[in-house]
Amino acid sequence: MTLTQSVAVPDAAADQLLVAIRGSAGSGKSVQAFSLADAGIGRIALLDTENKARSLPKGGRHPNLDIFACAGPGKLEARVDWLLDVAPSAGKRWAGVILDSFDGYFTLRWGAFIRRMKGVHGADYQPSPQEIHNEIRDITLVMSRLTRESNLTVFITDTFERGEAQHEGNETGVLMTPTLAGIEKFVDLVVETSVEADLRPRYISTIVKSNLTEMFPLSERFENASAAMYLERYRVARAAELDDSDRSAGVPGALDELPEPAPAPSLLALRTYYLEQGFSEAALINGAKRHCGGRALEQLTNDDRRLLMQRLDEFLATQAPPAAPGVDGGERAQAPSPAAPRRASKVA
Repeated sequence: MTLTQSVAVPDAAADQLLVAIRGSAGSGKSVQAFSLADAGIGRIALLDTENKARSLPKGGRHPNLDIFACAGPGKLEARVDWLLDVAPSAGKRWAGVILDSFDGYFTLRWGAFIRRMKGVHGADYQPSPQEIHNEIRDITLVMSRLTRESNLTVFITDTFERGEAQHEGNETGVLMTPTLAGIEKFVDLVVETSVEADLRPRYISTIVKSNLTEMFPLSERFENASAAMYLERYRVARAAELDDSDRSAGVPGALDELPEPAPAPSLLALRTYYLEQGFSEAALINGAKRHCGGRALEQLTNDDRRLLMQRLDEFLATQAPPAAPGVDGGERAQAPSPAAPRRASKVA
């Protein structure tokens, strides 16, 4: 983490983690995401699409947190563009972002889309599959910007009633039932939250999708999980990987002992070699089509040209006549061919 005056810039190797937290209402999603402000990575931007920051601990007031109200069509897109494109030029940066919640954004955006379609085509109109696809694509664009372009740690909450899809998920053997907008494609982890009744409520988080299975195995369960817990495990594992790679970099391995590849012949040299051996350019073109993925001669790579040269050499080696007993290669080269005297006698 690089710290400057009032600015925290995350280290890309250790501080960017993308997490979606989904579950039913009251299962602790927002509180778990809110804990990112206590993770020690710097200032956090909370994008509130439901105007419910007041329900967070201390009403959402935290010295490391900036709350931006984003309830309403078009407000989240405008705020994300401002965070990524405008604020940095004014010296305003954040180390992480909380989107609470995606469901609040999706519901407003989808409702506006349906009303727009019905306003244009009539109250009974049902959007076509292509219109739905186009709207979903536009909706996920803001997710792509927030997760893939920001280089920030991002925690996203989403209301998801497991019971609605439990039957389908069991039939298909799917641990994590995909959502309509597919936010699971944009994050490293998807965590499902639930509450178990006991002497006191137990807030359980279960990993249902992981791109980092060595750090966060599927189906692993946590009680009272926090952003600091996820980030600490992530940092420790990444640091160990970097340490191992640094140590292995100084140790010669099997790849270090491999000989350098022979210089690749140019296309002109390859053509000339084929002609010298009695083959036309058509043979070279056919060889490239067969052995080099159908590429034209001008598109051949260095490896392609090496391969074509090698295959011709191997063919010529199988066609070489056996050496005559007692005659070395030099004498064979100087010996006249049997046909030479006959041609001479005809001329004579």
